[in-house]
Amino acid sequence: MPRKITGLAALVLIGVCALAGCADDQPGDVNNGPGYTDNASDLLVKLPALQGDPCRTNQADSLFPNCGRYVTEVANTVAALRDDLPQQGSAVNALQNAVNEFQQLACDSVNGSATKQQLATCPAQLRAIGTELDILSRGLAAAVSSSPTTGD
Repeated sequence: MPRKITGLAALVLIGVCALAGCADDQPGDVNNGPGYTDNASDLLVKLPALQGDPCRTNQADSLFPNCGRYVTEVANTVAALRDDLPQQGSAVNALQNAVNEFQQLACDSVNGSATKQQLATCPAQLRAIGTELDILSRGLAAAVSSSPTTGD
């Protein structure tokens, strides 16, 4: 009997330690902003990553139901792109419109039976997002390369 109590006590102690570890602050516990970066150097990393996503390739016709996260990531860059590239307002607006259309049609909520409108529009919006990302990426690279640097 004492052996059972010792084993039970050990299990309780392990459980308490595990719960205590869960209570610690973890990386990512704090939301540092509204979901977008406002740093041009961050965008110089993020835009190429978005440009490499399979959702913007020729596979968009079949992948669009799985591209909600990609479109959300793109949406999270719009405000920063608008701030950093005010001269590219039409491209930013076109990007925002493509994101809005994709989300309003619930393109990422298709569970095997897309409507005719979704089949026709969702892949087209992904391609529009890709086109505008390319334009904005080039504009951002040009803006960063032409901006004066500060020396220490």
